[in-house]
Amino acid sequence: MNLSAERRAALDTALAAEGDWQALLRHFDLSRGFSFVVLLVDSRENAEICREALASHLNERGAGSIERIAPATPEAFRGLPSLLRYTEVESGVRALWAEAVVTEGDPAYDEWRRAWRGCFAALNPLRNILQRGMPCALVFAGAPWIQVAIREAAPDLWSVRSAVARVSPRVESDSASVLGQIVEQGRPSSADSPDPEFALQMAETIRGKPGQEVQLAVALTRAGRGFYERYQTKQSIAALKEAYSILESHAPHSREMANCASWLGSAFMRSGEFKPAEETFRRALRVDEELHGPDDVRVATGLSNLAQLLQDTSRFSEAEPMIRRALKIDERAYGPDHPDVAIRLSNLAQLLRATSRVSEAEPMMRRALEIDERAYGPDHPNVAIDLSNLAELLRATNRLSEAEPIMRRALEIDERAYGP
Repeated sequence: MNLSAERRAALDTALAAEGDWQALLRHFDLSRGFSFVVLLVDSRENAEICREALASHLNERGAGSIERIAPATPEAFRGLPSLLRYTEVESGVRALWAEAVVTEGDPAYDEWRRAWRGCFAALNPLRNILQRGMPCALVFAGAPWIQVAIREAAPDLWSVRSAVARVSPRVESDSASVLGQIVEQGRPSSADSPDPEFALQMAETIRGKPGQEVQLAVALTRAGRGFYERYQTKQSIAALKEAYSILESHAPHSREMANCASWLGSAFMRSGEFKPAEETFRRALRVDEELHGPDDVRVATGLSNLAQLLQDTSRFSEAEPMIRRALKIDERAYGPDHPDVAIRLSNLAQLLRATSRVSEAEPMMRRALEIDERAYGPDHPNVAIDLSNLAELLRATNRLSEAEPIMRRALEIDERAYGP
């Protein structure tokens, strides 16, 4: 939503009168790390206005940015727990903002109500994981009825909520063209577009402005990432290629370039374009090494991305030293018992298994399992993944009596977490 100076001034005045809004701003001024925030709004327009105002508040104080998640369908909303569990939050992001505002009069209300309840039923067992592992606030913005839905579907997560704010800013004016009333109850707005389209809109507002080239590339990268997460790979590649080209000219050795190149490599890889994927993954890795040194955890991520591509193209001898190097970096950075170390161990074990070194792979799989059991508890879905990997290795080596109880345990964990 593009607001004129007059509209912004009117909005600031309206929000200043909202007690819950001011309390929410104080929360972000004082808190750091993970927090769980619920924002209750009357319309899609209000959700966007609040998000823009919070982003502006944080930006003015140099306190970080907001990463928006706006699932376009109920099915996509139900998939948020998996997305949040595996999302690597970028440095400087202060809040992940998940938004889906559907009023009770909306024809799709029943379907969205089930989606909200299903989403939080799956998030509830992840409470401790989010508290320990997410480095920023998690904000859910929705219509007022979501408060009951969240409380009933996710009592454990609800118990650690940091703030629940009800915000309904309104501004009266003599001219509807200035702002009129900000809220039109329950009426969808084209301004409330899914995240990639919104990022493209933001890009268009600065396109062609001297000195704004890097900001344009950042907006295009966000659009590309949004399309990627929706599995709209062609659109993702188009946005990311444009961002990459801009950064090549204006910031070739920047963190923005490393981030863009990493996402572009992933999009190319998903589309089966392995050669350009390798080129962009290697570019991201070089830039991260230049910026952060050879032993930074971001370098480990770049090594892991590139190694996965090399494995997928059967270049195991090239992939193996990269995975081992990534493992060493994470062990030095986090210690030997961190969940990120478990991920690297699992990756290396899969490569060893693929190259017929089962006796080397098995202890790494068992070590990854032990780490995740300590970190997450014995009944977490991540543990189920480790168990499945180990059971498959045992099955492949004809140790069926050992594999069966492990696979059954993995199945029981997933049924408890996700339903039968």
